[in-house]
Amino acid sequence: MNEHEEYAFDLDDLDDRAMSGLLKKAKRKNTLRTAMISAGVTLLMVVGGFFGYVQLDSYNRDRTFFDLETITAITQPNVEHLLQSPAPVNAGLLHNGLSVQTYKIIEGIPVRWETQIYEYSLWGSFQQLNRAGSITLEEGQSEINATYNPQTFQRELEFFLPFLSYKEYADDLPLLAHMEGQAAELALSFDKPYSSAEIEKMLPAGVHPQWYWVDAYYDKTALLPHEIEVNVKRPDGSVFKVPQTVRTDSPEQARSVYGFDARSGQTEESFLQAVERGLSINKMHHDEFARIYNYLRGDKVKPTPADVKILGVVVTGTAEALQQLQGASYLKASVLGVTVDVP
Repeated sequence: MNEHEEYAFDLDDLDDRAMSGLLKKAKRKNTLRTAMISAGVTLLMVVGGFFGYVQLDSYNRDRTFFDLETITAITQPNVEHLLQSPAPVNAGLLHNGLSVQTYKIIEGIPVRWETQIYEYSLWGSFQQLNRAGSITLEEGQSEINATYNPQTFQRELEFFLPFLSYKEYADDLPLLAHMEGQAAELALSFDKPYSSAEIEKMLPAGVHPQWYWVDAYYDKTALLPHEIEVNVKRPDGSVFKVPQTVRTDSPEQARSVYGFDARSGQTEESFLQAVERGLSINKMHHDEFARIYNYLRGDKVKPTPADVKILGVVVTGTAEALQQLQGASYLKASVLGVTVDVP
């Protein structure tokens, strides 16, 4: 091997090493660049996903409260609502909670009512988690049991339908004579439907209407006395049918009635507007709004204010003022609700 050949070999070997180093360096840069891009994309996805989740959760939270707002516009007699958040529930990726504090106003005095806790999902559904049954107590010789709220231990309102005949009707007006220095709410059930204008003229001075109870009973057949057949088993195991009369003799609970606010000059037209609003935008209770709307309109294209029949009213006043209702010919029943001391 001559000098020139040795020099060429070393040069070729140097070129190979340099090329290999350059390739390794380029590979490291490419790997680093890929890793940085992947990290950046992942970070953007995480941040974007987080903000997307926050936005979706906020939307469903507002959607839930909006649905609650529209349905409570025609339910929950004389109850006001105040949104509180977050609710004391275990939140997850697919669900969260909100809390609604409710209260009543008795002659200008706010009275704490229920705390309602709801869980809502990212798919738009929601449910109340802490809805408990009422406390029922026997009082005196009456067959009608008084119901109390399980959170406040205050009495709950009840209503008696004018198209049913009950074995006994509640009459809590005599209780007012023992309530000096107090104010209260009363659920008044009428002998027949009246308009809001008629009711305002009927009520004595100092008796203030707060909430009108509306006839939204689209299935009266189920409430009226009707015959059914009950299966009875003989000792030998054979079965025969026995006719039985089914009748509704329990008053309507405040949780299951429909109506509208009697304050701020609201009328039957206000109830129709609330139903139409709920029908057009409330997702969770759409079928409920549709049943009420179809019942009110009957065979017509749209219902009118004249189709809204008021069966009763929730009133407030001092015990002294409310005693003026005794002997009123239009009353079928009266049920005492929340009471409060007057300062």
